[in-house]
Amino acid sequence: MTFDYTRLDETGAEATFSVTVPVLAIVPIPYIRIDHCDINFTAKITDMDTTDVKTAISVGAEVKGSYSSWLSPVSVEFRASFSYNRNVSSTSKFEKEYQMTVNVHAVQDDMPGGLSKVLQLMDKAITETKK
Repeated sequence: MTFDYTRLDETGAEATFSVTVPVLAIVPIPYIRIDHCDINFTAKITDMDTTDVKTAISVGAEVKGSYSSWLSPVSVEFRASFSYNRNVSSTSKFEKEYQMTVNVHAVQDDMPGGLSKVLQLMDKAITETKK
């Protein structure tokens, strides 16, 4: 880049000067280094199966007997009942939840040695001329 400016020359008169500077010598170059990185991962998985069984059994019996007179026969009556009932119900539930947090801490790092030498060479290339 070339810049023009006005200043007093060696004789004390005002003069215009021009300076040429390499761009890399005046632009700040970031040297980023990751200092540390934290990764937090949380997983919550829930799997639930529920089975509900209901069983009902009922048994009943009834006996009747009768006797009316000495010459008549004896009468006996017997009744029985049995019932069985079974109900089965099941439910299933599946949940999943994920969470991830990443924290990165970056810092300004030192200039690499090679680039330092390049900038020293560019510093020597800076020229000032009187117009």
